Amino acid sequence: METPTKLSQVKTFSEFFRYLPYHFIEWICAVPVVLFLTSPLLYVIRNCISVWSYPVFVDDIDLIARVAAVCALVLYFGKRLNARQGVKSLIKENSAFAIFALFSILMILTVAYNAAVVSNEMAGGRNEDLFTYITYIFAYFFCASLIENNTLKYNILRIFTISGLLMGILCLIDLYCVEIPIFNHVYKNVSGVFSHFNHFGYYLTLVLLASAGMAVLDKNRTFRILGWLSFAVNTVVLIRDDTFGCYLAVAFGLLFAQIVHCIIHKRTNIAMWCVLGLYLGISLVMGFWYDTVFRNFLTLFFDLGKIVSNEDAGHAGSSRWAIWGKTLELISQRPLTGWGIDTQSEVLRPTGCDRSHNEYLQQMLFFGIPAGLLYIWAVLEVYLHGLRSKRKLDVPTIVALIAAFGYLVSAFFGNTTYYVSPLFFCLLGLGYRVKGISPETLASTDVPCDPEKAEPFTA
Repeated sequence: METPTKLSQVKTFSEFFRYLPYHFIEWICAVPVVLFLTSPLLYVIRNCISVWSYPVFVDDIDLIARVAAVCALVLYFGKRLNARQGVKSLIKENSAFAIFALFSILMILTVAYNAAVVSNEMAGGRNEDLFTYITYIFAYFFCASLIENNTLKYNILRIFTISGLLMGILCLIDLYCVEIPIFNHVYKNVSGVFSHFNHFGYYLTLVLLASAGMAVLDKNRTFRILGWLSFAVNTVVLIRDDTFGCYLAVAFGLLFAQIVHCIIHKRTNIAMWCVLGLYLGISLVMGFWYDTVFRNFLTLFFDLGKIVSNEDAGHAGSSRWAIWGKTLELISQRPLTGWGIDTQSEVLRPTGCDRSHNEYLQQMLFFGIPAGLLYIWAVLEVYLHGLRSKRKLDVPTIVALIAAFGYLVSAFFGNTTYYVSPLFFCLLGLGYRVKGISPETLASTDVPCDPEKAEPFTA
């Protein structure tokens, strides 16, 4: 039988899936990932042409992501089935997929149940509904996790770092030179294009840790320099943003990067210590003009005292202690089914916020304790998968895991948001490599740790 030289020459579906290059699937998956990782900058560019709503802008990207995910799913599973490796093999090799799938099923069941019991219309506030939460997993995480090509992952993270650098520069211009009309000026804290400075803080956490990883580990000198610039600029912006939970998350992320390096190479990374030193140095210098970091540490010290003495503990952590207490009380009332998406906003509002300000408690409040534990298990499995494959991890995968870890720390103090959460799932997916069927039919996953020796995958 003559081997087709072009896909247009194939005569059967079997031939199509057999000769379909895996990099074609990767490029489909890369489109929504790149679009969302650069979405804040793209939104600025889009509004230079004509005024556009951020929710509508994100909805457009979500639509592209869903279409790309469906196409990638059909092509990927078609290629697997054609090679006589089915769903059972996929679950065995990639258990995080299975756990996220179970989590999604529980989300659907609990929201449907609560729609009947408490008249929830299966749509929450903050531009998030059930379909949005499923999109986070089966569009952004799924697409990102199918990208195995070392060069492509490198370029995606480089684009993310550069877009973050440009956003940081625009914020400094907005702060110290000329106000940018599209930026949010409601709060004294810098918020960029985001509706709240806390949300901008979550974005900065991801940008800072991705920039730090690329500054230290990128094999290209130019992009290492850009990584250092992005980290320095956005550290200044984060201090002006004054989201203390995110400031701590970046610090923990840098320490996590050292732990990862020790696990893989049995030693610490001097350059990463320099990044941490730069972080603390900029904080110290800016402390002469802005007391945000010192004030926040002082507040944390007094808040811990309030909690220990139980005097005015409800106001600790910007009233988060009271919010968490009320959330736990609500969870205990409906531990298995949860309350549905945002159905208890009015009950929480007297505490100062309509959500739990802790994503892990939020999952349990919305979808029940079993669903919340499945979510935590799925995320943990991504990191356990990385630990089991530590000798095969390439630089982009490590950087993505470090950045996602920072978000996981900040999630202890924040809520999911429609324009930031997909960024986390994109990076989490890039840190979770899917094993191919074989080197011949999909892509080899045996990537050396040394980026200089890492060869692009071949179909």
